[in-house]
Amino acid sequence: MHVTVSPEAKKFIDAEVQRGHYSSPSELVEHAIEALRGQDASDERRLADLRELIAVARAEADGGEVVEYGDATELAADVRFGRPSRVR
Repeated sequence: MHVTVSPEAKKFIDAEVQRGHYSSPSELVEHAIEALRGQDASDERRLADLRELIAVARAEADGGEVVEYGDATELAADVRFGRPSRVR
């Protein structure tokens, strides 16, 4: 496979190889691909965790476990101190 990169990317790749961080441009590209795969996997895990938290929150809300606030100041105080002041 042959890949064409921008002049800026080529300068970066050449500099990284010159500094000894990689033995070749191919090694840098392989490392970049592995890093991207790891990031994608991490993003997927975070998304799954977020979906789980949303499901729990929806179930709590459906069960009536909600906190009502008169204004944003009350909400901000609870967030700041890590506690809801009242549950309906």
